[in-house]
Amino acid sequence: GNKGEGLALTRPGFAKGRGANATGGGGGNSFGAGGGGGANFSFGGVGGNESNVCSSSISNGGIGGKFINSPGITNRLFMGGGGGEGFEHYGQGSPGANGGGIIIIKTPELITGGNTIFANGASQNIPALAEGGGGGGAGGNIALDVQAFPTTVLVEYKGGDGGSTKAMNGCTGPGGGGGAGALLYSGYIVHKELAVNLYPGKAGLISDFNMNTMNCYKTKYGADSGWGGAIEAGFVP
Repeated sequence: GNKGEGLALTRPGFAKGRGANATGGGGGNSFGAGGGGGANFSFGGVGGNESNVCSSSISNGGIGGKFINSPGITNRLFMGGGGGEGFEHYGQGSPGANGGGIIIIKTPELITGGNTIFANGASQNIPALAEGGGGGGAGGNIALDVQAFPTTVLVEYKGGDGGSTKAMNGCTGPGGGGGAGALLYSGYIVHKELAVNLYPGKAGLISDFNMNTMNCYKTKYGADSGWGGAIEAGFVP
């Protein structure tokens, strides 16, 4: 399957395969293997195993995207990496999901009126039929240069969930979950009015029960969730 979009440029002829594309998740590498989740400040989850119809059901799912070390220290912001594509031979897999974007807010006082500021990675919500599920996208970056929070401010930069698979012809690999992003905050003490959701994306599951999935129904079949995000204080806008 195709690798997810990440920080690195993909050379011609190297767009497919289970290796991560920097923050982009790797694609499923053999029949029915799932795509890896995208990354940002944290790792993406690995994609699920190849089909058990193969002679040996090995761990050939896409590698989760690689995390960026301390974005606040480098004073750079990054979009979330995209999830890798599930392996498909008959057009019955699912693509990887997009990563979250970048939000920058600079204001003396921030009032959201109960609305949420979010840069979440997308989930792959369409199950693959008989092949690999796509990986979830990673959360993005939110940078706040704010002096006062008169009311509660909700901030989200979650990772997206990996795609499930119906596994109609035997157990096939779900997608790995996307890693969460990062909140970059200009102060050195995070205000208590900031309510943060930095959860990673969950790995997909084998969602349908049939005679071919009795041993893998409702399992992740080798896929893994992404890693949680972070808060970086002392960010210089």
